[in-house]
Amino acid sequence: MRNKTDRNDARGIAQLVRLGWFRQVHVKSEEVQRVRMLLVNRQQLLTKALDLREFGAWLAEGIRATGRHGHPSDIRAAGTGTGCGRSQSTRDH
Repeated sequence: MRNKTDRNDARGIAQLVRLGWFRQVHVKSEEVQRVRMLLVNRQQLLTKALDLREFGAWLAEGIRATGRHGHPSDIRAAGTGTGCGRSQSTRDH
C-alpha cells in the first residue's frame, strides 16, 4: 500500500503540473466574491418579494371573486401565516 502524506501529495501534484496536466486559473479576489454574493442575494430577495406580491394579488382576487372576506384562520390555512402582512406586535399598536 502507498504511503499517503502531504509531502507525497505535494510531489505528485508538482509532477502533474510539470507534465502539463493542469492549467493556470484566475482566482477572483475576496472582494469580488463578496460583491457577487451580495448581488445574488439581492436577486433572490427581489424574486421572493415579487412572489409575495403576486400571491397577495392572487389572494385578493380570490376574495373579490368569492365575495368572502374570511376569517384570519382561513387565510392562515391558505399559507400566508398571520392573516395579514404585519406581526402581532404591530397590529396591537
